[in-house]
Amino acid sequence: MAFEKFDPALSLPVNFTVRDNPFENSKEKYPKQMRLFIPLTSIDEFCTHIKAVAKTKIETGKVYDMRTNERAEVEGIYLNGNGRKNTFEDDEDSCFGTINPRRIQTEEETEDIPF
Repeated sequence: MAFEKFDPALSLPVNFTVRDNPFENSKEKYPKQMRLFIPLTSIDEFCTHIKAVAKTKIETGKVYDMRTNERAEVEGIYLNGNGRKNTFEDDEDSCFGTINPRRIQTEEETEDIPF
């Protein structure tokens, strides 16, 4: 079985970093911080992809509500990316990477165009 050619959902990938929290007023409660950078040219594509996944790949997962300190099992979607350990900062646990999932064809894209 041959693999399909990778067709990215985004024209430019989303970048992420996980690092030590740089803000002194919240560092003790939240020692790590995750940041996403979404290029302006990819925002509409990102939203379209999230909506397509929400229609086709719903899964059950757990979320943590920091306001109540409780976990809840809910339906949702997973968004995966690839990353590497960061060697540029003193923080041993820092990492960075990109998110650019395989594009999901929507019904609008697969419908025949009547001529």
